Amino acid sequence: MRSTVVLLLLLGCCLTGAQLQDEGGEITQRTLQQLWIELYQLKDTVSELTATVTALNRDNLALRNAVAGQTAELAATKTKLGAVEARLKASESQVVDLHRENAVQAAELKSMAARLGTCESQVKELKSKTEAQAVDLRALEDRANSAELQLKEQKTVVEELKSTVEELKTQNADRPKVAFSAGYSDARYVGPFQTDVTLVYTKVLTNIGNRYNPATGIFTAPVRGVYYFRFTTFGAGVSIRLGSVLYKNGQHIVATYDIQGSVDSHDDSSNAAVLQLEVGDQVYVRLPAGYQVYDDAWNRCTFSGFLLYPL
Repeated sequence: MRSTVVLLLLLGCCLTGAQLQDEGGEITQRTLQQLWIELYQLKDTVSELTATVTALNRDNLALRNAVAGQTAELAATKTKLGAVEARLKASESQVVDLHRENAVQAAELKSMAARLGTCESQVKELKSKTEAQAVDLRALEDRANSAELQLKEQKTVVEELKSTVEELKTQNADRPKVAFSAGYSDARYVGPFQTDVTLVYTKVLTNIGNRYNPATGIFTAPVRGVYYFRFTTFGAGVSIRLGSVLYKNGQHIVATYDIQGSVDSHDDSSNAAVLQLEVGDQVYVRLPAGYQVYDDAWNRCTFSGFLLYPL
């Protein structure tokens, strides 16, 4: 810039000298003064140009420094940008991985959703079964409560029965034991006789209480009560009459009768009665006149009785 200004000044001087010479070939005082004035003006201009150039150089240096700083900053920025790009690429890779992971997780979520739906269906089914079981349980509880009530009632009945049994045991302990059973004899044919005959059953099988007399064939009631009596009759032969009669105190009660034909040579019959007796009443069996019975070791003719309950 400084060389440019000097060149311009020299050029201006040459032009001015040439102009002076061209005009008259002589340098006048006035012309010289004008030249000095122009020279001083040029000098001022040069000074201004120099100051301007200096300022421009200073500005240029500042600009260079600024450019250098900006270049350094640009380089740092590029470095940072490279790092950012690297991180961005890494982030993009991470994003791709995240997308993959998200896809896998989405598939897992779909699978879990499907399993959850299955579980919900199973839960609903279990809930339905549980409700049905709850209904059954309530029914069982009701049945159990009913059974418990019935059990309590049965326990009450059992206790009452126990009490009744104990009472009966007490009564039975105090009640007389009376029972007998006897066969007639081994005499085989007995009868016929001209009159009624009391049958004496001599083969005693049972005689609890000793109220049957095997010597007379008579049972005597020891207590007032209800008694059961049974007797059997057997006959062997042809064209004979067999039978026997149960008596109470000389009173005819029940009887058995049969007439054997010419073909049937063996017959038997039986009868029974429940009698209310007073103390001392007598019961026995008689063979009617004209009738016959048969007995042997098989005890075909028997007489039995026992006390049902006292009164």
